[in-house]
Amino acid sequence: MKKVQVEPFYVAGLAIRTHNTDGQALKDIQALWGRFFNEQVASKVPGKISDDVYSVYCEYESDHTGAYTTLLGVRVNGLPAELPEGFRALAFEGGTYTIYTAKGNIHEGIIGQTWEHIWNTAQDRRFTADFEVYGPRSADTANAEVDIYIAIK
Repeated sequence: MKKVQVEPFYVAGLAIRTHNTDGQALKDIQALWGRFFNEQVASKVPGKISDDVYSVYCEYESDHTGAYTTLLGVRVNGLPAELPEGFRALAFEGGTYTIYTAKGNIHEGIIGQTWEHIWNTAQDRRFTADFEVYGPRSADTANAEVDIYIAIK
């Protein structure tokens, strides 16, 4: 884990509102990933500047125990004037982040295990926008590396 400064950025894609109670987020986010790939969302986003997929957690009601928004999409060069129906774009302020790297088989729950570690780690979280980046290092899902950025004070 390391600390970095992240510049402001924009992401556009599909969004849902969910919460971690009773495994609801797991169900909702899995369904969101299914829609993302089935509807080929990444290819339909105007102003896309990267092929990396971002899973952003934002609009926190309180902390990781409350409701929040998950936006699954790609980075864009600004807030698009028009988006395909059902898409959403958000601006993120950037700031200081701690990066955790999930390593292993994505289908065996390494992302969820890393999040559990994050939730159980005492840190000064901001609960503004946290995100995962799925780039070339995650292409081999059996031996993936996914960086998880946690906003800190």
